Amino acid sequence: MLAQRFPACTVGYADDAIGLDAVPLAVACGARIVEKHFTLDKDFSPFRDHQLSTDPRELRELVQRIRAAEALLGEPRKDVQPSEAYARTAVRRSIAAARDLPAGYMLTAEDLVWTRPADGLRPGEEALLLGRSLRRDVEAGEHLRLEDVG
Repeated sequence: MLAQRFPACTVGYADDAIGLDAVPLAVACGARIVEKHFTLDKDFSPFRDHQLSTDPRELRELVQRIRAAEALLGEPRKDVQPSEAYARTAVRRSIAAARDLPAGYMLTAEDLVWTRPADGLRPGEEALLLGRSLRRDVEAGEHLRLEDVG
């Protein structure tokens, strides 16, 4: 919410909680700067800051938790993974005829459907077909190609 409300600012989180859970959660929520008290000895004094501070061992663990949170969040993009590549054509769609259409027919949006596999024009390329006449008869479900229109 802060990043959206103040887009020119970097969002941060200052943690005065006991334990290590809040900082990785703040990072997951968008914090890019974090502050956590640090001490070499939690029993140095009765002053509360020492008890809520991280010591060297906890600081290492806190950094590991932050890095784990960042890794789990991933990147804001989706790349095709090697294990998914085989299905790429099979699961994607192409533009097809919604019904039998005769040669000379001028295509409209109602004449188009999107079916698998992806071996023709992709969804989003409809403008390449609309308002153009068919050069040949096309059967329902048949994928349309640029060479099918004049």
